Amino acid sequence: MSDVPLIGGARQSVQVDMTTIDAFLPADIVVDLVKIDVEGHEPMVLRGMEQVIERSPKIRIILEFFDGMLEHSLKSADFVSYIRGLGFHICRCVDGFKLRLVPPGEAITGFNYLLLTRTPDADIATIEKRRRFPPIRFKRWLFRHTPDWHRLRRIWDQY
Repeated sequence: MSDVPLIGGARQSVQVDMTTIDAFLPADIVVDLVKIDVEGHEPMVLRGMEQVIERSPKIRIILEFFDGMLEHSLKSADFVSYIRGLGFHICRCVDGFKLRLVPPGEAITGFNYLLLTRTPDADIATIEKRRRFPPIRFKRWLFRHTPDWHRLRRIWDQY
């Protein structure tokens, strides 16, 4: 699909057999969740799964969106238009395990993790509910307040 320059300017290509998700999956399979990470070739993956998207009303797609990597396949603004044309709303995964709806017309630049969904309000509400779940809150607190294990070990060793 591409001939990507390596460190030092050398180029290397590898021939691989490919198929589309539409051709691979049986026609009666309904999909709920897809994770795509193909280094800028996300537009081609979505094109190759349009039938799956059409027959899967609850499908959610998580993908990396890096405008620098997309440029060798499709301009990022064109890709955003294509995503919206498939009937998806775009949510950006932001710090703190949150989702933020990207309104139409807002440019998406840089590196992002995106959730493509048909039900953004419900998905955002579900994430917010999970964020308030006590074990999740404790995990976030623990991550921010990492114990000083050496100090605790010295105290423990005193006894």
